[in-house]
Amino acid sequence: AWVGRRAVDITGYGYLLLARLAQEPDRVFSQVELLREVWGVDRPQRTRTVGSHASKLRSALRRAGAPEGHYVHVYWGVGYSLLGATA
Repeated sequence: AWVGRRAVDITGYGYLLLARLAQEPDRVFSQVELLREVWGVDRPQRTRTVGSHASKLRSALRRAGAPEGHYVHVYWGVGYSLLGATA
């Protein structure tokens, strides 16, 4: 993944998460949706997987110089989006 001309140093799942969020950047995805669509988990359980990867991805995007607001946003109790969606 790239931000302008700078490479973003992310893991494979970080890339898959970014790709899914980028497909609909203003949409808020629930944790259950992301676990199913990115990690292939059919029966989601209580986990910090999505939150942990979202945090690492957000940091990587900032380090690469992503414009303010073009990070992974967390809407507590609702889900995640790439841009500042309205939850």
